[in-house]
Amino acid sequence: MDCIRDRKGKKICNIVSHPDKDFEAFCTECKTRFTKKRDDIWGDFDIVSLVILVVAFLFLVSVLGGCQKQSKLLLIRISDVSASALNNPEQTKALKDACFAIADASKPGDKQALIQVSENLTATDPSVVKDQEQLYALCHQKPVQSKGQGTFVCDAINLSGEMIDRHSETIPLVVLQVQANEREDFCPETLTNLAKKVSSRNGTLLVVGSTNDGNTEFNSNLWETLKDVQNTEFCNQNIRHCVKDSILNLRSNQE
Repeated sequence: MDCIRDRKGKKICNIVSHPDKDFEAFCTECKTRFTKKRDDIWGDFDIVSLVILVVAFLFLVSVLGGCQKQSKLLLIRISDVSASALNNPEQTKALKDACFAIADASKPGDKQALIQVSENLTATDPSVVKDQEQLYALCHQKPVQSKGQGTFVCDAINLSGEMIDRHSETIPLVVLQVQANEREDFCPETLTNLAKKVSSRNGTLLVVGSTNDGNTEFNSNLWETLKDVQNTEFCNQNIRHCVKDSILNLRSNQE
C-alpha cells in the first residue's frame, strides 16, 4: 500500500526504508509496511527467474554451437580402370554401384575426390559437393580404359592419405576398389598406414573386394592385412547398399 496523503496529495507519513531489505519500507506514522515499486527493468524478476533464464540461454548457445560444428565428410574413391577391371562385367557393375552409393548418401558441403588407377594414376582434387546431381552425372560418365593390364595402387593409397591430411576439417571415408590381375602391386605397410590414419580421424576405410582373386589370393591378403585395424570394413556383396550404409553410419556417428 501507499502512504496516506492529504487533500493536496502530499504524503503525511514518514517513509523509512528497511535497513536490510532494499525493496521494503514502512511508515513510522501509520505503522504500515509496504513493498517499494521498482523502476529498473528487473523489478518483476526474482533471483530464481534470473537463474532459469541464464541456464536456458547457455543451453541454447550450446545446442546451436553443436549444430555449427558438425563435420563434413571427405569421400575418396580409389577406382581401378585397368583393362582387366573394365573388361570384367562384375567389376564394372561394382564400380558403378560404389559411385552411385556415394551420390546417394552425400550431402551439400561434403567433399569428394576420385582417384583412378591402372599403370598410371589420374586424380581429381577434393571438391565441395554442391548437390547430388553433380555426383550422379559423374557416375554416368564412362571411365577411360587404360591400355595397360596392371594396377599399381600404392601411389593412389599414398595420395589419398595426403588428401586426408590437407582437409583436416573433414571426416574421411575411403572406398578402395581394386581388381586383382596379373600385374597388380600390393603394399601392406602403405595400406595399413592409410587405414590407421583414417581410423585416427574417426573415419572409415571401406574395402570392396576384387571380383576375381587372381593367382595371388588378393582378397585374402587384403583381409589379413586390415582385419585388425579399427574402422576398416569389407564389402563384397550388394555394393551400392553396403557403401551407402557405411556412409550413413559414419555421418550418424558424427552427429
